[in-house]
Amino acid sequence: MNETFQLRRFWQYFRYDFMQVMRSHGRPLLLFAGLGLFYFLVQGLLSLSFSGTWSYPGQAVRIGMFVVVCTVMELYIARIYGHLTDRKAGSAWLLVPASRLEKYISMLLMVLVVIPVCVWAIYLAVDALLVLMFPAMSQPVAGSFFGGLSTLMQSFAEMSGSESPIVISPAGMVGIILLGHVINFLFFLLCGLCFRKYKISGGLLVIFILSMVLSILSALALIPTFQHLDFDAGFEDEQALRLATSILNGFIAVACLVAAGLGWGVWRRIKTLQH
Repeated sequence: MNETFQLRRFWQYFRYDFMQVMRSHGRPLLLFAGLGLFYFLVQGLLSLSFSGTWSYPGQAVRIGMFVVVCTVMELYIARIYGHLTDRKAGSAWLLVPASRLEKYISMLLMVLVVIPVCVWAIYLAVDALLVLMFPAMSQPVAGSFFGGLSTLMQSFAEMSGSESPIVISPAGMVGIILLGHVINFLFFLLCGLCFRKYKISGGLLVIFILSMVLSILSALALIPTFQHLDFDAGFEDEQALRLATSILNGFIAVACLVAAGLGWGVWRRIKTLQH
């Protein structure tokens, strides 16, 4: 019998893990997913009370609300498995009949796939349903996002020319955005597993310190390079375009390494978790 990974045992544990997460955090996650509907009702009722007419939230407001939902959900990830640092709950988790690898894979699937997909899907589905019921609300958030992304990429391609070495498709840009979310999810998951108290505030403090240090290091590294560029040439300067491409590729490579490092950190924390 394979003690490291067994598909049947993993599936049983994953279902158990899913039910535990939904039982403990289902209501807050559903609240995040329903913030768009809540804002729609609040704005409409306030407008009805003061002006006698129902007011619909604009597209920019709904997109901003979706960004707020994404940010709050990323912060809340620190609490999903934060109970493992508690002696009683952590000991009970260690005694669950599943290998640490199975628990680790289940944890990543829950944090990186199940929770964000469910919250995003519910928010966007509710928004699309409201737009269908009230056409005055214009385009759904999902449609406006992908439409705006395509327009942005098309404008950039026209501005930089067909021979530009920078080629980013809308799908590629979505991939970069999702990579950023993966890093944030893994970071706050690790914070939840490492900090016994103040899990979210501790993670925000670490981000602040890292941002200050990385900003200084990035400036020191890029200033000598930018001093040799001719910015008067704009996007027609091939050197500037290739530098931008190198910076973008370097950013993606570093982001992938950071995501892998955070995933490794979560694994190490699980392996060393003892009570």
